[in-house]
Amino acid sequence: MRGIQISQTGDPSVLHHLTSLPVPTPGPHTLLVQNTHIGINYIDTYFRTGLYPSALPCVLGREAEGRVVAVGPGATHGLAVGDYVVWLGTEAYAEYSAVPAAKAMRVPDGLLPGVAAAAFLQGLTALTLVREAGEVRAGERLSEKNVKVLRPRLDNYIYTREEFEYYANELFRMMREDKFNGRIHEVYPLQDAARAHKDLESRKTTGKLLMKP
Repeated sequence: MRGIQISQTGDPSVLHHLTSLPVPTPGPHTLLVQNTHIGINYIDTYFRTGLYPSALPCVLGREAEGRVVAVGPGATHGLAVGDYVVWLGTEAYAEYSAVPAAKAMRVPDGLLPGVAAAAFLQGLTALTLVREAGEVRAGERLSEKNVKVLRPRLDNYIYTREEFEYYANELFRMMREDKFNGRIHEVYPLQDAARAHKDLESRKTTGKLLMKP
């Protein structure tokens, strides 16, 4: 399969587009997803530069959406082959990813392709920030400095499958009601991952960056 792998840390030039990576085998409690849209997040640049250490070589990426093509033993949560899901995990910069079933949700009808991947990780982080890290009341104003001070991590607030489903469904509801805008800045071909990272780090983009395998 095709994917974006790094064998050393550094600037965007270390992102290598490979065409012969092995397709993952779904293990216990895991789904195999054929990705259609891959979310690019700033945390990906931290793994690329080595700010967040990771074993090398590795495939980057924390979220994507796509079609379930295989189900590992014990992978429950009502998901099956053929379901179209959005998920959180690792190694998203690839045509196929082995995904923890507990971190995947069926994409509701009515959302345009790519919108779930554009909103999921950042949307859940923002939603848990205002609900869990601090109570935000109607009429109060927030700025990006609030996020910098708290440095929220999603796994600090969502531990269980029940919490994951609750916040994911709440996010989907807000998206259907146009209360949350999963705006997409650009969709890049997978082989243009280095260009996408350069654009992201330029701080000149005004929406989510996605890739299509």
